[in-house]
Amino acid sequence: MGLNLGAYIIDERIEVGLVATHETNVHFGGAPELGIAVPHGRQTIFLNARYHATTAAGNVADQNYFTLSLGVSMY
Repeated sequence: MGLNLGAYIIDERIEVGLVATHETNVHFGGAPELGIAVPHGRQTIFLNARYHATTAAGNVADQNYFTLSLGVSMY
């Protein structure tokens, strides 16, 4: 279990037909995390899930998204 806090740089580009807007802002956010490490012989398999949530900044609304990660470590 873990909690990540810090700055997110979000680069937003919206295109409608031939018109485009572009904005880059720094958002404050956090990401609670839950994961597991499973030893398997000389390898360790990692699986974690993280939910990212940021505050609104500039003209960009708050952002939320979910990530899953899978990794293998060999020694």
